[in-house]
Amino acid sequence: MEMLERIFCSVEYRWRVQQAKSYGVFWLLVTVVIMVFMLGRGAGDNMVAALLTGGILSAVFGVVFAILVAKSLGQNKKLLKNYDRYELYSVQLDTPVVSKSYRRFAYFVLRFNDREGTQIICQTNPIFGLADTQLFPLREYRDKTVDVLYDPRRNKAYVLGISEEE
Repeated sequence: MEMLERIFCSVEYRWRVQQAKSYGVFWLLVTVVIMVFMLGRGAGDNMVAALLTGGILSAVFGVVFAILVAKSLGQNKKLLKNYDRYELYSVQLDTPVVSKSYRRFAYFVLRFNDREGTQIICQTNPIFGLADTQLFPLREYRDKTVDVLYDPRRNKAYVLGISEEE
């Protein structure tokens, strides 16, 4: 499989797309709650003012969520643009750590040797779900060998997926 194809199908890329979709759904839910609340408060003569206020609040939240979506999709674009600068390694995922920021997710600490034999210690993004119902369940990746793209400038590893050699 060609590298660009692998990136489009990768854990990392799909996780960011899922994040962007989640932000959009969350904004939609916030908008519905705001509008229902404002319609309840604006019953009668103040209906236009209530709708206008709700629309403004929704737009403000929309800007915040649009920034988050742009950040997620921008990271995907950066990965696609710069993948040829990264090095491909097969690494075993054996040291999971529960994320403090994303408590329902875990990341892996990776230890491997680069092409010159120097030991690299880095971590993945917190994309592995602790629940089996999440997109990338931890139990499906723990103790598996995966292919990663390693960015030596940022000491960052991007998980492509379970290694084809496994």
